[in-house]
Amino acid sequence: MPGFLISGSEFGKGNLSEVRRKHRWFFSTLGTTQITTEALLWLKSATKPEIEILPLEMHFEQERAWQAGKHQWNDIELVWYDAEQPDISSVVYEWLNETLNIDRATMATPATYKRDGQLEHQSSSMKSPDVWRLYNIWPTRVNWDSLDYSDSNFLEVKVTLKYDRATFKPGNKPGSLLLE
Repeated sequence: MPGFLISGSEFGKGNLSEVRRKHRWFFSTLGTTQITTEALLWLKSATKPEIEILPLEMHFEQERAWQAGKHQWNDIELVWYDAEQPDISSVVYEWLNETLNIDRATMATPATYKRDGQLEHQSSSMKSPDVWRLYNIWPTRVNWDSLDYSDSNFLEVKVTLKYDRATFKPGNKPGSLLLE
């Protein structure tokens, strides 16, 4: 394979390197919330945080120059298998109901529904994971999937989360800690 060190050559990448894998991760919410550890075990997938720096355009004569403007964190999505025990649909509904009291059609205060969360991506040695800390997450969209007699797949519940900001702590540095 080109670019990898197969024999004793001093050029190329070592063939003993480990590449991060998509299936070694865990999501957790911190503080009081309806999402329990048992419900988190039914998570199928999650998107990682994504930041966008919006450009500022300056005009002068026939030229344009660009500078960094405000930044924004784009939403993430969690996808659950819709298990019956625990009842994932109900757990997600209760979490949504913390934000919007659906029976009364009233919004709660941010102190009521915003929570911190954390997305850990384990290394191959299962030590010192990369950690994304998401501040003030809350559900903005919930999709309970569709029903179809011709489809035998599992039902899924998709939740879109908004958050104020995220921080990243790489786990591959010696002596790094999870979160202080």
